[in-house]
Amino acid sequence: MGERALAHNSFGVATFAAAGLGATPVCAHATVPGITGYPALMLHPLVVSHHLLALLAAGLLLFQAPRLSRWRSIAAFVAALAAANAAQGLIPNLFSWYWIASSSLLAAAGATTAIADPVPPRLALPLIAALGVLLGFDIHAEVAGPWARAEAVSATALTGSLMLLLAGFAGGYHLPRPVRVLARILAAWITAAVVMILAFALRS
Repeated sequence: MGERALAHNSFGVATFAAAGLGATPVCAHATVPGITGYPALMLHPLVVSHHLLALLAAGLLLFQAPRLSRWRSIAAFVAALAAANAAQGLIPNLFSWYWIASSSLLAAAGATTAIADPVPPRLALPLIAALGVLLGFDIHAEVAGPWARAEAVSATALTGSLMLLLAGFAGGYHLPRPVRVLARILAAWITAAVVMILAFALRS
């Protein structure tokens, strides 16, 4: 549990410092005040810094890969997320290396989106699936039991699927060039933020 808390603290403090927003405490089960039940579980990935970055990175990859099927991307993302969560307890010392692997993956996804124009499907699809793995490893139900765990996994999968569906739908249009440039700038920001996360965590 200590390793998991350290991973979340490293991500939370460094991400918001990198974004220039000031440090905000992030907990494993952050929720939106006044919202409970399944909707709260769906919003959970949007209020945990590295979960949100992972969803943004996946969405930007699909947005910048117009030749990649959004349905295929969603299927790969959900399958990878569910498989990773199922394997969570089988990996020894998972949270001792999770933050390094997560930061490296986010940096790779952001850099790929920022540099490649458009992103080839053969690069975008494995990265989207890998981001699903990143999220799956870090989904934890607030109460014990298979039903609570299934709820938490399905809620994150649904939120991610909706974001990918939106990104894929928007990316399929012939949008003005500045919109594509803005997407690449946002991807570059994600890369810069997670590189600072790595530097901050390693220095600490």
